[in-house]
Formats: sequence, C-alpha cells, structure tokens
Amino acid sequence: MAFPVRTPDGRVVGVLGARVDWSWANELRDALRNSQRLAPDVELWVIGAGGEVLIGPEAGRQIFPDGLRQEMQAKVRGTFLDHDRGNMVTGYAVAEGFRDYPGLNWIVVARRPAAVAYARAHELGWIVLIVGTVVALFGATLVLLAADQLAAPLRALAKHADRIGRESSETMIARQRGSREMLTLSSALRSLLIRTAAGERPAEEVALKVAAPSHGEDPNAPGAPAGSDALTGLMSRGAFMTQAIDAMRYYKRYDRSIATLVLDIDRFQHVNRKFGRAAGDAVIRRVAAVVADMVRSTDKVARYGGEEFVVLLREIDEAQTRLLAERILKKVESAAVIHGSDVIGVTVSIGAAVVAKQDRDVEDLIERADRALYAAKDAGRNCVRMAVPADPEMRAA
Repeated sequence: MAFPVRTPDGRVVGVLGARVDWSWANELRDALRNSQRLAPDVELWVIGAGGEVLIGPEAGRQIFPDGLRQEMQAKVRGTFLDHDRGNMVTGYAVAEGFRDYPGLNWIVVARRPAAVAYARAHELGWIVLIVGTVVALFGATLVLLAADQLAAPLRALAKHADRIGRESSETMIARQRGSREMLTLSSALRSLLIRTAAGERPAEEVALKVAAPSHGEDPNAPGAPAGSDALTGLMSRGAFMTQAIDAMRYYKRYDRSIATLVLDIDRFQHVNRKFGRAAGDAVIRRVAAVVADMVRSTDKVARYGGEEFVVLLREIDEAQTRLLAERILKKVESAAVIHGSDVIGVTVSIGAAVVAKQDRDVEDLIERADRALYAAKDAGRNCVRMAVPADPEMRAA
C-alpha cells in the first residue's frame, strides 16, 4: 500500500509505503485453535465488514448472503445450522472495538459438521432412551407385582367367600392380611357372617329342642347330635350364637358380665401343606379338646370356621379373662400333636373382649374380640391381646 505525502500547499514531497503480511492472522488463528484445543474438523473464519472472507477457506469470497450477514452483525453473536454449505453448525461473534474505537465490524465464525457437533447429544439421547426404556419396563414390572400382591388378599377373600355355603366345613371367612382397607373389608364381612349366624338361631333352637341332651350332658361334648360341629363335636356357630345372645340379654338385664375369646391356630395353612389335610384336622381336634377342657361348664365353646374358635365366658372380669386366655395359650403350646411319625407343634393367637356399655349386641362384643385377634397376629402370633371398648361415634361414622 502507498500514498503521497503533501505539504499544506499541496505539493508532493514524498511517498509513504507499507507492506501488509496476513501470515500473522493465520498464526493468530492457529494459536487460538491450539489454546482452545479445538478439534481438527472445526473451521475458523474471519469475515470482513463487506462480507468477504479475510481469513479461512475460500478467502476473498463472499460466502454469506447480505441479508444473513447483516442479521449476524445486528445480533452480534449466535448460532445457526447452515444447510446451504454442507449442513454445518455455525457459531459467530462480531468483533467489538476498544474504548472510543468502533472496530472494523469483522465477524469471527466457527463451523463444524452437524453430525459431529451433535454426536454426543445423539449418544446421550440414545442412552436416555435405553435407560428410560429399562426403567419403564422395571417400573411396569414392579407395578404389576405390587398390583398382584395387593390383589392377592382380595382373591383369597373371594375364594373363601365362595366356599361358604358350598362346603359344610366352611362357615367363616378366613382372616386376611394386607392393606388397612383390606383388613377393614375382611373384618366387615366377618362381622356380617356373625350377624347372619344370629339369624340362624330359630332353626338351631328347633334342632336343639328335638334332640336335647339329657340333664347334665355337656353340649360341648364330641358327638352331640344337633347344633354341633362335625369335626370337633363343639357347638356350631348358630347354636353358639343362640347361647351368646341369651347371655347378652342377661347382662343387659342384670349387669352380669360376660366376655368372649376368639382363637386362631397359627400358620395352619403351613401345617396343611407340609403334613396334609388329615394332620390339619388332627390339629383342629386337639386344639378344640384343649380349649373345651380349660373352660367351665357354664362357658360355651364353638368352632367358628376353619381353624378358628370362639368362647363365651360368663361371670368374669377383664383380669380373669386375660388369665384364662394366657392359660389356654400355654396349654395349647405344650400339647404337641402326634400324627403318624410326625410331631406337630401348635400355637394359637387369642383376641379377648369383655362386654362394655357401648356394645349394642353380642355381635359387637365378638367383633371387638376378632379385631383384638388381628392385633395378636400383628404382634407376632402366640400371644393374647385384649380389645378396647368401641367408640360409638366412630362406629356410627
């Protein structure tokens, strides 16, 4: 580059010349690449104010349309996907001046193939997709397992309910485990069957009158012809409810206390599976005999259904009720059942309830004992739990 040097009056007194070497710009570009550890596939360009390439491939050519270049200069910095020139991800920044120097309005451009630039993002996308799919499948499996686990008590409840009325030995729904709602439903259905048994008492009374035992004969004795359980000889549920309702009336008229025990053989299904149905029947008969032997002649014992028993106690308080329940518990535990060559250990859980003013009828009393039995099972089995009087407001709700 050269231009004349003139005096104030316009005379040419010399010429000032300069040589511009752009190698420094290339060196600057390379230094920038190295300092930023840029990948070899990244292109660095410097675009002049007029749009021509000053540094980089295709130097001297105007590669961006005027409209795009003006937009880049207006936005100062940004990125876009250049489909017209090889599908390149393009980032740019307009060079700024310094203090009062406005700068040359050059644009520094960095370009990289989109396939390379987005490779890591695509890889992460696939990883997220695969992990998400695995997690979704795992979650769906857990949901199905949880749903099956939650539905299992409901299926068992339906199975037991279906057997009632079809099999003579099934008169009560088995106690179910599970959620609080499942326990409430199971308890409500059991309470319904208790009340239904109370409705059976007229027919039972007729049967008892037709085949009444002679004076002094114990109705709990095995082999009683009417109102008795075929397997154990204990009172049937209907016959028991007749006695229990009469005892409740006597309590309300004369304030003579009564109590109930509800017993359940622990892990009875395990006995059936391991030793067979005949062994299970032997266990039921043995527990029935122990309980019948432990109570007074004025007390009543019935097989309540399956492996459950219910006891009606007269003229008794809470301390005496607990003491008797604990004695029965220990007696059963010490009375192993010998079936063939097998010695089967047996334990029971007991729920006990003493009549309270809040009890509307004997069904309320038995239901409280039944709930106490749930508590005994939850406490680890082979124990006694006493029921608390029901809250009338909670019952009404």
